[in-house]
Amino acid sequence: MTGVYGTSAATYGMQDHKTDTAKANNVLGKDDFLKLLIAQLSNQDPMTTMDQNDMMAQIVQLSLIEQIGNMSDSINGLKETMNGLYNQSLFTQGVALMGKEVKGMNEEGKMLTGQVTGVKWNERDLMLKIGENWLNINGILEIKEEK
Repeated sequence: MTGVYGTSAATYGMQDHKTDTAKANNVLGKDDFLKLLIAQLSNQDPMTTMDQNDMMAQIVQLSLIEQIGNMSDSINGLKETMNGLYNQSLFTQGVALMGKEVKGMNEEGKMLTGQVTGVKWNERDLMLKIGENWLNINGILEIKEEK
């Protein structure tokens, strides 16, 4: 099958995709694929129309592109849900440390020891208040019951 510009649709799409990926990391979507199919149908020689098998193959490819897009959206939604659950779990762990005595090292390398009196989010990390200082929950070295 001869497509627009004298190349097959599959080859044309792949060449275009490689060029876009190298330049701007773009990907052909279902709209681009549909435009290409319409351009092929509009520019075909009326005496030698597109083979039915080729047309069906392109329609199946279009359907696959749409399904992959839907699956990607679902995976992104799942990722957001999992991140939310992780953050809730981490915050619950921080709250469970309230009133406990912890020992840990802060980002400056200073050893902190004391009772946890507060919990807060600092950008992406959960922080525990020990006295007047804040300790990243990942810096905890030891946990004891309240004295």
